[in-house]
Amino acid sequence: MVYVKCSLGAAELRDPKGLYQQAKDGKIEMFTGVNHPFQDPLNPEIVVNTERRSPEQAVEHIMGRLEDLDVLDERIDEDYNFKITVSKERELVESLRELDHL
Repeated sequence: MVYVKCSLGAAELRDPKGLYQQAKDGKIEMFTGVNHPFQDPLNPEIVVNTERRSPEQAVEHIMGRLEDLDVLDERIDEDYNFKITVSKERELVESLRELDHL
């Protein structure tokens, strides 16, 4: 399990829809962290503190931990790293659909 951790204050600042404020105003019931309890996971395999890491650093941390836990093979980048444009990908997907492979 990956626990993406941030404080209530940070979550409120990142809330583009204003849901935390609506919960505080009583417009949303059972909103986790405001009017419904939140419990940290007991034994997460990976913890990412999003207040201390950028999104890019968080991804690097998760990928590194997955490799450490032997969930992800570190060679995967070498084996599957190839460039493809969006238009080429669409073309390939359409070809596979026409052949009934998708």
